[in-house]
Amino acid sequence: MEQITLRKRNGTNIKLFNKEPFRTVKAATQSKSMMGVDTVTLSVFTREILSFDKGDYITVNGEYYYIRTKVNRELTSDGYFKYDAVFYGVLYDLMKTPYRNMDASGNSTTSTFDLVYTLKEYIRVLINNTNKDYPGWWVFDETGCPDKDP
Repeated sequence: MEQITLRKRNGTNIKLFNKEPFRTVKAATQSKSMMGVDTVTLSVFTREILSFDKGDYITVNGEYYYIRTKVNRELTSDGYFKYDAVFYGVLYDLMKTPYRNMDASGNSTTSTFDLVYTLKEYIRVLINNTNKDYPGWWVFDETGCPDKDP
């Protein structure tokens, strides 16, 4: 199994396979379905107390997975701490973002609107809305996006 690195919101990185202090991933499961589940579940064993905070993330095959819920910690009989962490893919960001007809500045002209746009206009609204809750996480390649009706 390749190295899994926990990337903290404060910029520090924690390698989850490490000799000193001892850390290892006993199980890693990725669950993914189209427009459904997109999670990575890790069982981490270590002799030290780790801090898993909301917003910390790992990358799997170039995709980002973030901690959104509390991580369970258990002290095992042999003196190790076992952490069961669920990391959620970006699909969860898109599902919980409320969509409004807003521009890049976050201004919305109406509370209701029809999604009758070209593909480029639709992606622009999508990016503007997700950047409201996750500033800078999503970028829009406007020149590479086709300007056609869906």
